[in-house]
Amino acid sequence: SLELVKREDLSGLARELLTLDQKVAKWVHATPLPAKISEARLYSLEARLADEMDARLALESKVRRHGPLTPRMTRSEDSDLVLPQLSHDSFSQGFAKGAAVAPRRGGVR
Repeated sequence: SLELVKREDLSGLARELLTLDQKVAKWVHATPLPAKISEARLYSLEARLADEMDARLALESKVRRHGPLTPRMTRSEDSDLVLPQLSHDSFSQGFAKGAAVAPRRGGVR
């Protein structure tokens, strides 16, 4: 009789634990996903901005040392003085289709 009560309690506890585990799994899957994508987009943008800033600072220091650069000089003699170019595709890579941010009229977003 005592064994039967223990089995029923353990069986009920196992069912409740399984139900709770399923609810938690559903909640974890549904809720933080957009935040994670948003964080990844921000990280990607910050990394690209940091790369651009480093390249601009390096270019500025070389310009100070060597004087103003001509377009001919940047192409042939010292190609490391040219800033890296981001293509439109690489810029929009992190955004979902139709998720481009358009400026609002009459204020800041």
